Amino acid sequence: MTINDIDLPNEVFLPFQVVPASKKSDALDDFYIRFSEWVSYISEVLLFSHLGSKIPIADFSAKPQIKASIQRKNKKVKFLPTPKINVKDNNIDSISRNLSRNLFHHSISQLVTNYEIFLNELTEHILWENSELLAIEEKQLTTKEIFELSDIEDIQGLLIERKVLDHVMKSYPKRIEAFQKLFHVGIHSKKSPMPIVEMHDLIEVRNIIQHNDGHCSKQYLQRMSLYKDLEHDCFLSGLYGTIKIDFIWLLGFGKKMLKLTEFIDKEVSKKWKTIRTGD
Repeated sequence: MTINDIDLPNEVFLPFQVVPASKKSDALDDFYIRFSEWVSYISEVLLFSHLGSKIPIADFSAKPQIKASIQRKNKKVKFLPTPKINVKDNNIDSISRNLSRNLFHHSISQLVTNYEIFLNELTEHILWENSELLAIEEKQLTTKEIFELSDIEDIQGLLIERKVLDHVMKSYPKRIEAFQKLFHVGIHSKKSPMPIVEMHDLIEVRNIIQHNDGHCSKQYLQRMSLYKDLEHDCFLSGLYGTIKIDFIWLLGFGKKMLKLTEFIDKEVSKKWKTIRTGD
């Protein structure tokens, strides 16, 4: 299925798989693979959580039998090693709430990570295929580093690695500026399907999840105050507030990110060669 064939966020068919509508860069193909796995993961956990909630549980113990991948050699299905799970005092509602929160938080973090990997791969591939971009800066390696490298490809690889790392270490707005300065591509230009404030907001929410247990911080409020003149309701509001758990919204946001990555890939292809399998 392509992005136009799926009914996200309202309906998911398992196993879920979405592919680009036409030939794209390897970086975008990889993002589609990770996106398909991301949607499948969310849907599978929600499905089995729903099925499990139908089982009456008070004091309950079980050793889950989870099937492992089929071994290619013997085609036998094996079960993964699992601990014995105990539920006491009819505490299943609390467990269900924790599962929902943890799944939602993890899914936000994974979606942002997938996007960052896409940008990293695309940046790396452009630089490999357009080596003239590496000659923009006069001094990038010391004489010692040059002599320690065996050939020109090793030198190129180290320069690319440093350039990608330089982009990774920037805040999202600064990274977008660096991408546009180097490649002359506006990720959040007027033609873009997503304004910078939305993507930056989700990235900052991911940071809050990882570093502040999902609770809004002064740093988040300060960073999002950059957009106070725009019509955007921040995903977190008020110090120590948390994001509302809404899987329909999250899957819908993921679909918008597919369109954003498609747009970036298309704009890049107008100006630069990229790594494309089969070329």
